[in-house]
Amino acid sequence: MTHGKPAPAGIADGGLSGLETLRRIHAGRSAQPPIHYWSGRRLVSLEPGEASISMPASGWFCGPKGRLHSGIFAFLLDMTHLYAVMSTLPAGVVCTTAELSVTVLGEPPASGAEMTGRSRVIYADERNALAEGLVAGQGGHPVAHSTSRYFLSASGAVIRPRPASGPVARTWPPGALLGEPPPRVAPVGAELLQRLSGLEILAAQVAGDLPAAPIGRYAGMVPTEADDGRAVFSLPARSNLVQELGTVFGGVIAPLAKSVSGAAVQTIAPTIAPAGTVPPLTSR
Repeated sequence: MTHGKPAPAGIADGGLSGLETLRRIHAGRSAQPPIHYWSGRRLVSLEPGEASISMPASGWFCGPKGRLHSGIFAFLLDMTHLYAVMSTLPAGVVCTTAELSVTVLGEPPASGAEMTGRSRVIYADERNALAEGLVAGQGGHPVAHSTSRYFLSASGAVIRPRPASGPVARTWPPGALLGEPPPRVAPVGAELLQRLSGLEILAAQVAGDLPAAPIGRYAGMVPTEADDGRAVFSLPARSNLVQELGTVFGGVIAPLAKSVSGAAVQTIAPTIAPAGTVPPLTSR
């Protein structure tokens, strides 16, 4: 991970409970972590075992089809689950996502709208916590459901990254692009779909001949390899992805995993035959 300075102190380093520390951060008495600015998030409510967080359905979070990338649902849910679980922890205890399951229930919110994640802890013991949550659009209609399991451990079990000793890679200020108009996504036209297979389209993206989706440009997530049934994407672990625990927020893995798995399927997609060239089905 690239650092301009050491990662901020983790939640267990200040002698406060998880709930006290989170409230202190959002009251402005402690610094927000970089992921706060990167995501444009807003804490709606926080009580012991329950949390609600909103973030913009920014055009910067859109995928190659011009719609909100479904991995952003998992990103928001992982963040909301994290807050719900952290709000139950005493001083000196931290949590790590062990499992995250997300089911998409409906159409993603329109670009420019706001979406809200809600989570509550439904079970906890000395080593594990289980949370359940939803993402809703501006009208309150659920668009995704999730459950997540967390490992609980003493803060000394978390290994934080050391500052880089080499040159620091330049990155934009956290969240700076969210205030700028996102790039317009031009869907792959019918002519190109008839001429190129899914693998050829992805190979053109790897070569830079076709533009990356807005979320790829915003996160720095790019395809690096493509073969039949196989794809490789890269996502730099930049310092603007650091969360409250002083480590890179694991929720950023969700858009990466969704992108690379979809790309792997795309590599086996054939060209689309022009209209009128496929003979109609006949009954006997």
